[in-house]
Amino acid sequence: MSDATILYARGEYAEAVSKLHAAIVKIPHSSEPYEQLALVYEETNDLEKALDSYSLATAVKRGVDPSMWYRMASLAVNVNNKDYAIHCLAKAARSDPHNYENKMDQATLYSELGDAKKAIEQLEWVLKDDLPPLDGAILRDAVVLLAKLYYSADMRDKAEHALEHMLKAYPQHIDATVVNILIELKIEFRKYSEVLEIVERSRANILEHVDSGQLPLDISVKQGQCLLYEGQTEEGMERIEELLRHKVTEFDDLYFDCGKTLMEVGLASKAEEVFMHLIALDEYDNVDMWQRVERCVQQSRGLRAVVEFYDMLHDKHPSDVFIAVSLADSLSRFQDDEESLRRARSLVSNLDDVEVQKYGILLRVTALQRKLLSEAELTVIIPAALKLLEDLSEKRSQRKLQRAGQGSDDFVDDNVRISDDDVFANIISGAEVAIRLGRHEEAGTIVNHALSFSAGSVLTREQTASLRYLKSLVAYMMGDLQESAASCRSVLEVFPNSVTVWNMLMHMAIDYPRALSVGTSKLAKRLVASSLDDASRERLLPLMASGYVHTWNKKWSIAMHDFLTALTIAPNDHEVNLCAAISLLHMATRNSNEQQRHALALRAVVLLERTAELNTTSPQEGMYNLARGLQHLGFPHLARPIYERCLEMPVSSEADDLRREAAYNLSLIYRSSNANGLARAILRKYMTV
Repeated sequence: MSDATILYARGEYAEAVSKLHAAIVKIPHSSEPYEQLALVYEETNDLEKALDSYSLATAVKRGVDPSMWYRMASLAVNVNNKDYAIHCLAKAARSDPHNYENKMDQATLYSELGDAKKAIEQLEWVLKDDLPPLDGAILRDAVVLLAKLYYSADMRDKAEHALEHMLKAYPQHIDATVVNILIELKIEFRKYSEVLEIVERSRANILEHVDSGQLPLDISVKQGQCLLYEGQTEEGMERIEELLRHKVTEFDDLYFDCGKTLMEVGLASKAEEVFMHLIALDEYDNVDMWQRVERCVQQSRGLRAVVEFYDMLHDKHPSDVFIAVSLADSLSRFQDDEESLRRARSLVSNLDDVEVQKYGILLRVTALQRKLLSEAELTVIIPAALKLLEDLSEKRSQRKLQRAGQGSDDFVDDNVRISDDDVFANIISGAEVAIRLGRHEEAGTIVNHALSFSAGSVLTREQTASLRYLKSLVAYMMGDLQESAASCRSVLEVFPNSVTVWNMLMHMAIDYPRALSVGTSKLAKRLVASSLDDASRERLLPLMASGYVHTWNKKWSIAMHDFLTALTIAPNDHEVNLCAAISLLHMATRNSNEQQRHALALRAVVLLERTAELNTTSPQEGMYNLARGLQHLGFPHLARPIYERCLEMPVSSEADDLRREAAYNLSLIYRSSNANGLARAILRKYMTV
């Protein structure tokens, strides 16, 4: 042993190993040669043999010191033997039960091995209230890791609670990381006002850990997002502008989140500016971002600006099929502009079929091609679709006979199915052309024949829904509103965010009230419930649709709940504000509790004022709605001056002019005050044809 020690000190490791092997032969039940052998192997960087030597030492040694187990755990991690590292840490914990770092290390290893449950158990033990106070750094690390594990295990409420508990119980140990994770969770749960409160409450503690004397940019920007969601646009935009002064390459994730927020709160032009910064980066120059910018541009600057945007992209990516199709689609909407239509036809005729298939936009391309054809060219598509369906039916029959051993000897299966993208696109084309030309019976024949293939699961769920949408159109055109409504509901089961289908149901209800009856109400409730985990904006349409349906059915309480939930998602959308205000107005006039009635009325008036502020395209409409709401609540003295302002406001077009409606309502107020002369004068001035 002495010789081995001297050789080890001289760096003659091979000779030292030989001496230690000889010592082990003479004293096999002593741990010392194994421990020294482990040290030699560590020096030669043979960590696996070092770990084996330490393991043998612990097997023969009584009362192993925790430090050896910790050393073995470290070696086990270095050789990627995490299970054994956990074993070593657990052994050390028996002799060193209050070593919280040990528990933290075990939790980290368990999480890396994918055992979130055991990792959570270790961290929950560390954070037990009956244990001695922890070091601030350990406490922070434990809470942050626990919150992340809860989140990954889909226990988001527990993650939120763990961080909130630390914020309340140990505010002195709070830093930017804890606050940042907590406010991200709050934003995900749409608790925007709570985020603002948390930032203000923890501001002093955060500033203690930063040299700049200002909140970190990510927290400041998230605070700005929440201010926007809460309707505090000016303060929120100050923080967004602060972000825009930094390079997008350094904060691309914040740019993206801010762009989505700006879009959701109705600030489309600013969202466009933010997204355009991102498009300059290669990783964001993709279809998803192009479509986001397209929506922003269309909302803020109109269709011509969309054409300009895709023109710019087409110059940048001349061979990209998706851009070419989007540009052609935008141009095709200018039906009276021959030059635009000529360019659209040229773009569509030069598409690469392989690239179209890669993007999965074959149906969109065929629809665009139909849109650009003349009536004479369209006519030949209908018989071609009918013939295609006959051929597919014949082949299906032959395949059935062949499986039964009765097929024709000369039949060869070409494996062409109706669900093939190009085949299905041709059938859809035939049905849509027939509808467009008013040949509804032929359209019905094509659609019903195609739907007969859905019985054997030949068609996909989405393809069946597409055919049912066309069936609803045909039924509507032929006056069968019951069948049309049933088909619409089937489509919404697959595509709950289809504005077109919801609008069809709403429009249909005017002549067929049962279109929005119990079945649609149940569907709306189910869609709202199933969208709870969706992204905020994706929930908006089912909520608004449910609100409309329940309004139609005079279920004002449910409608109000849906509209107010939608308001938390889109607080700067004037239509959402208006719907929420109307539902509150009705609830205010129905509620028997005076205090609740006043509260509902006050909220309704505030939302109507907010609607008037947001409706910049038609300010007269916003003022009229506010006056009408005040009149409905029984405040004619407040409504009168607002109606008078409506009468004086300029209007952009005769279709948007509400002066006649405002004049009539104002005359009712005058009459109720026995001012009949004023009532006649206002009617004579604005209602005389």
